[in-house]
Amino acid sequence: MTVFVLHTHDHVLDRTGKEVVTAVTTIDVHDIARTCKTYGVAGYYLLHPNPVMHDLVGQVVRHWDTGVGGVTNPYRKEAFSLLHLVYDMEEALADMTEAAGARPFMLATTARQTPGALSVEEVKKKVYKSMPLCIILGSGWGLTPRFLEERCDAVLGAVRPQAPYNHLSVRAAAAIVLDRFFGDGEEA
Repeated sequence: MTVFVLHTHDHVLDRTGKEVVTAVTTIDVHDIARTCKTYGVAGYYLLHPNPVMHDLVGQVVRHWDTGVGGVTNPYRKEAFSLLHLVYDMEEALADMTEAAGARPFMLATTARQTPGALSVEEVKKKVYKSMPLCIILGSGWGLTPRFLEERCDAVLGAVRPQAPYNHLSVRAAAAIVLDRFFGDGEEA
């Protein structure tokens, strides 16, 4: 199965429920790239509409690619090779579709209980080996309801839906979700 991860900073909510664009946290980019490489993901897409955030991420990537970081730790350079900076969903989807030869199944993640959310096992039965998969991660306080309805084919059940505290970092959520899909040693 061809698997992509899309981490969007657009189409997300703030703590009051307002739709916002969040800032990039460079440690998230760093750690999600490493997790994607570990689990055999085909591409890691970071979506942000602001060119200033692209410049910031570019500085981090250059440090690990052509800077001192790439010399001292080539494993991180390898992980950043998966990173694609995109400005919008159309750009990400077009690139993934071209890379995989078919439009990926767009699977959103959320920390909220969502009626009709699928389990990992249900996703595997529905999608596994039949089409590419894109796992979508939000930032802030999660993806907007409109984004979930209009841009996603399904929603994955929350990591801890009944927990009284359920506010993982996006990098932790990415690792948990990828491990649930591919932690048995199966390649993405």
